Amino acid sequence: MKKTVSLLIIVIFAISLSCGCLETSYVALYDDHVEGCQEKYIIYDAGTTMPIPKQVTLPYTFSVPLCNPNNAREDFQNAFLCTDFTGCTPGQECNGTPCSNFILPSNYRCQVRTLYRLQIDYALEGTIYVNGIPFVKHASPLIIDIVENEGDIISQNKIVGIPSSITITAAPGASQEAVLLVTQICCYECRQKSIPAAILYPKVDIEAFQIVGGDTIIQDGKVLSSFNISPGTQQTEIQIENRGFFTQNDVRVRVDGLPQGITLDLDPGVQKIKAHKIGTYNATFSVDPDVPSGRYPVVMTAFSLNGTFDRIIVEVVVP
Repeated sequence: MKKTVSLLIIVIFAISLSCGCLETSYVALYDDHVEGCQEKYIIYDAGTTMPIPKQVTLPYTFSVPLCNPNNAREDFQNAFLCTDFTGCTPGQECNGTPCSNFILPSNYRCQVRTLYRLQIDYALEGTIYVNGIPFVKHASPLIIDIVENEGDIISQNKIVGIPSSITITAAPGASQEAVLLVTQICCYECRQKSIPAAILYPKVDIEAFQIVGGDTIIQDGKVLSSFNISPGTQQTEIQIENRGFFTQNDVRVRVDGLPQGITLDLDPGVQKIKAHKIGTYNATFSVDPDVPSGRYPVVMTAFSLNGTFDRIIVEVVVP
């Protein structure tokens, strides 16, 4: 993730302290990504609406599921604090502008880091064990962070790696009573998804070009012969094949470089071609009697309003 998770967590802790809520989150918008954290108390005194520690008897076990990146959209939309830094110049101080009800675009993909913060207090000084790892209480409460990576640590007491469950035990002969407050923090970084090559460069090709009831000029994308045309009209068919895995909703054909006096009428002008299907265009060429004899190279192009799919050079021969 672009920023260290510890910086993000410091922000969410500051918000939580000022809020006093059981659940809070923040989101920051940048030109190239969106980031933020959501903090939720998962173990506390259920009889209150404030994050007050719960009285527990040791040993005490609870599960610690990883955060789900798909929850970013909901967490960001309900953020307690939203700041928009888009348009700020990198490296220069910028306070951003407040925002609200931010909805993460559907074309963004998120990474997520998980952190659990344990706040444990018990009557006597001494050692307490979290999944068998000893921690000595020097102050009240004892704070332990359980994180995914070493760099995510923000407190002195740490466990690296998120286990499936946590068991807290006391030293032999010590008091088995404690108070516990557990927080889950999910920190997200979301970026726009890259467009798959199959969409950027769809496999849409000129498959065939043939005279109705006559010669085939293009077959399987290869030029077989010249297109011989006489004054009058000539009915032809142009076939475009979609060899990709996505429906193409805007497939068009044009022929560039026709000499003056030769016109082309295409029906239909645009087609939707489903994956692994062929679209046929009825192409009527009209040739004026005064078109000079000769050989004219023209370019047949399959395209959409977003760009070009395929091009083939064909020689038009006027006798």
